[in-house]
Amino acid sequence: MGQCARAESHALLSMHQSMEAYGLGTGDLNRFEWQKVQGRFRTIEFKEPVEQLLLLAGQSLSEDFPSTVRTKTEQNRRIEEIYAVATESKLVNELFSLETARALFPLDACAAVVLASAVQRYGQNSRSIFALLHERGAGSLWERKGLKKGCFNLNDVYEYLLAHFHLAIRQSHVDSPVWQALNMATERVESIDWSTREMLQSALKVVRSVALLQIFGQAGLVFPRVLLERYLLQAMDVADAGKVIDELERLRIIRFAIYRQRYVLFEGTDFNIEAEVAKAETIIPVSDAIAEELRQYVGDVVVSVREHYYRTGTPRCFLQTVVSEPLDLEPEGEIDGYVQLIFSTDRDVEEIVRRVDEKAKHANIFVICREMREIVCRLRRIKAYDYVLKEQLQDQNDRVAERELRLSLVYERTQLQQYLEHLLLSGTQSVVWRWGGVDQAVISYRDELRLLFQRSVIKSIRRRRFCVMN
Repeated sequence: MGQCARAESHALLSMHQSMEAYGLGTGDLNRFEWQKVQGRFRTIEFKEPVEQLLLLAGQSLSEDFPSTVRTKTEQNRRIEEIYAVATESKLVNELFSLETARALFPLDACAAVVLASAVQRYGQNSRSIFALLHERGAGSLWERKGLKKGCFNLNDVYEYLLAHFHLAIRQSHVDSPVWQALNMATERVESIDWSTREMLQSALKVVRSVALLQIFGQAGLVFPRVLLERYLLQAMDVADAGKVIDELERLRIIRFAIYRQRYVLFEGTDFNIEAEVAKAETIIPVSDAIAEELRQYVGDVVVSVREHYYRTGTPRCFLQTVVSEPLDLEPEGEIDGYVQLIFSTDRDVEEIVRRVDEKAKHANIFVICREMREIVCRLRRIKAYDYVLKEQLQDQNDRVAERELRLSLVYERTQLQQYLEHLLLSGTQSVVWRWGGVDQAVISYRDELRLLFQRSVIKSIRRRRFCVMN
């Protein structure tokens, strides 16, 4: 009986945009048909790294813009200033070099990253950005040729996206809430009686810049006020950026999100979060039992001394724990010693540690934290957010305020945890590592393991001597 092998065939299609994108603007019926077709295929999305795309874009621009135009001193200074903003804010990574930023001019570094991310999300990948590079006429890069016309900045990117990707922006997707908030913010800005038309235009530039960074900025983007003002001045010649930002904050059109460390569009709530938190900080007490409160941020950690195990074959483990006062703790079970993190507001804590360390019979390393004022301030701020969230937010249906408070609370707790981790291994005068009556230098986790290894070796020698004497 003959066997018939079943042959399989595969179709590999390369497309410049998703199938769903073909249905945009064709009506609901055709759009649903395209979605059905897309469901029959497995989509493998190809996204070229933004830095690679911009490197190619810079090379293309270099051919169109003569080098003699690109070497002006003032122009180079502006390029370097905007590039510094992009790097300090973590909008670009180390793959995006200053040379690439120079090659992209008049497209500034911040606008270039946002534009490349936008065309990848809404357009036809690299085709869209290269179409922009070679466009002529009003609003094009060629119109910005030379210093007098300035940079092609985030405000220009906004106008370009609105003109070329209007249908994609109008569709329902993950960015829709921010685009809707931008439309509302624009209407509010235009309805205000500004003292001059220049102030109105500056306000629109601020709002659009904040929105685009909110949509296309990565999670690690940090864009505080000082960077925003520097960018607005260098890229858009907004000299009164500080005044405009103050007014937009007062009108509650934008706000600085502490948990994001950047400005965002204000989505609307009558609850004044900043004022309530500031008020709560003045009345919230911090308990004297700071060590107990810090346990949730540092916690007990078992540290394995690998070097001792590699050299002797005997495992050694130390328990890192938080205490309010030093103790000569006796090891129990598999624990060979302790690293006591001492958080105390007692002024005599170092003298107390010295006396305990001198008489200690067991393997104990004492870590004294001197920077208690900053820790107390951070704890008070966390308690203030928690208090406002639970006690002061009367309207439980105010989802915007509740979400902002919860996100800010999570952010403050994370910041405290990271601050403590950095502080303990900072190697500064703020922290003292002590054992055997001597202050030890610890600036890294490796140094901590080295110190534990030394303590383990001495402990092993003492054990051997005890066994011989018996």
